[in-house]
Amino acid sequence: MAKNRRTPSYVVEYQPPKYYHRTIGDVLFSLVYILMSLSAIYMSWKCNGGNFEIWSFLAALIFPYFYIIYALAFKGGCGVFA
Repeated sequence: MAKNRRTPSYVVEYQPPKYYHRTIGDVLFSLVYILMSLSAIYMSWKCNGGNFEIWSFLAALIFPYFYIIYALAFKGGCGVFA
């Protein structure tokens, strides 16, 4: 933006945001989270005897790490690792 007499000094030229580069750590965390989510969803299905229950599914989807710990501690793993 060329400065001229009519442009006030406080007007700043628009600069688009810089591109965010994903690191290998970001990619690995995403892959681990997806794998743990799928494992937790399978575990919730297995723990409910092959039936779909919305609350255990949502817990496994949103908090996969906690759901896996819960299923292993209180439900004995539901026969997933047998």
